[in-house]
Amino acid sequence: MLHAEIKYRVDDANGQFGLTINRADTGLSATLHGPYFPEVREIAGYMPWQESGFAMLSRGLAEFAQELGYEAGMFTEAEIRFTFADTGAVAANAEPLCVANFVCSATANRLVVDGPVLRMTAPIRGLDIPEDLFALLQFLLKICDSRIGNSGSAATEVLTYSATAGGPDFIFVDDIPTSIQPWFLASAKAKAHILQRGGLLASAKAYADFCSGRP
Repeated sequence: MLHAEIKYRVDDANGQFGLTINRADTGLSATLHGPYFPEVREIAGYMPWQESGFAMLSRGLAEFAQELGYEAGMFTEAEIRFTFADTGAVAANAEPLCVANFVCSATANRLVVDGPVLRMTAPIRGLDIPEDLFALLQFLLKICDSRIGNSGSAATEVLTYSATAGGPDFIFVDDIPTSIQPWFLASAKAKAHILQRGGLLASAKAYADFCSGRP
């Protein structure tokens, strides 16, 4: 459903791992693709796309907080690359939905985010940079979505309208919660029939499928 490839540099050593978020019987599952073998843990009680992709990744990473916290030191680079994972498979050449690059240098530290989901640049104080990998990733994700960690989840139910002349039901794109809207639009661009009237309307079924984690 959603995959993040994460690269980082700490104390002159490079590291890399992946995390995939998918549907599970009781909510979501988070799969850590480490250097040895994948490990799957369930995020019980949380359904797909109640929050942004940044928040979903944050929840998934939290399941492996202890393991990721062991990687500590002086971080100088980190990259988080998001792609959709269609039915659990991650395409090697998938167009990134979002790429967040953290760079630490002698003159400035900054986070640069690019892609159809979010574009921004944020300066970062050296004193604010966490010293373990789990805390660093959560810190960067919260810059991308300041709602991470707030109580409650965004509602994903959007008012549905019936089309005239027996057409399919539709929704207004502007009614989709703002944290989820860019992720839905990024997924819809590959399927021209989902969006209508220049992107103002969307198929109600397509949005329901997206919110439930179906491709």
